[in-house]
Amino acid sequence: MQQEKYTEQSQRIIGDAQNQAIIHDHPSLEDWHLLQVMLDDTIAAQLLRDIDTNMDMLRVDVEAAIGRMPSVSGASASIRPSQAIMKVFALAESYIKKHSQAYVTVEILLRSLLESNGEASTCLKQSGVTLKKLDSAIQSMYQAGKTEAGNHAQQGAKVLKKYTQDLTQLALDGRLDPVIGRDEEIRRAMQVLSRRSKNNPVFIGE
Repeated sequence: MQQEKYTEQSQRIIGDAQNQAIIHDHPSLEDWHLLQVMLDDTIAAQLLRDIDTNMDMLRVDVEAAIGRMPSVSGASASIRPSQAIMKVFALAESYIKKHSQAYVTVEILLRSLLESNGEASTCLKQSGVTLKKLDSAIQSMYQAGKTEAGNHAQQGAKVLKKYTQDLTQLALDGRLDPVIGRDEEIRRAMQVLSRRSKNNPVFIGE
C-alpha cells in the first residue's frame, strides 16, 4: 500500500479498520474490518443506500463474520494486512493509475473492495451490490458534488474562481484590453519570461 496515494478520509477509514482488528485481537487486518468501518462512513454508506442495499442485514452479516474470526491475545503488536485487503489496495491503486486520478478516494476504495472477490466482496454481492450499480451511484453522486472526488473538484473550482481571473472568458466577453499597439509591454513580458525560465516564450492567440 502506497499511503501517499490515499486521501485523508481513505487513510482514516483504513486506520479505523486497523483499530477494529486491534480491538478484537485479530492477528491480521482483513477486508471485513474495512467493510465494517465503511458502513459507518458518510459517502460509502450513502452510495450503498442509493442502490437499495439492505444496510441492517449487511451490518448483521459483517458483524457475524468478524465474530467468527480467530482472536489471538497480544496480536495487536504484530498485526499485518491480509492478502485479501492487500488485493483491495492493489486494485484501488491500479484504478487511479488507469484513470489518471491523483488519489484513492473513499468511493474508489469501496469499488475496489467489491471488485476484489474476497469474502467481504461476496457479502456485498449477496446484498445486491454490483459494479454496474455502484459505478452508476458514484457517477450520480459525483455530478452532485457529494463524493469525495466531487467535493475536491468543486472546492478547487471555487478557489480558482475566488483568487484568479479567467482571461479567456474575459476576452470572449470583450472585457479584456486589446494587445494591438502594445508592443513595448509585450516585449517586456517576454524578456521577463526568458529571464525566469531560460527558454523561448511564445504568445499565441488573437
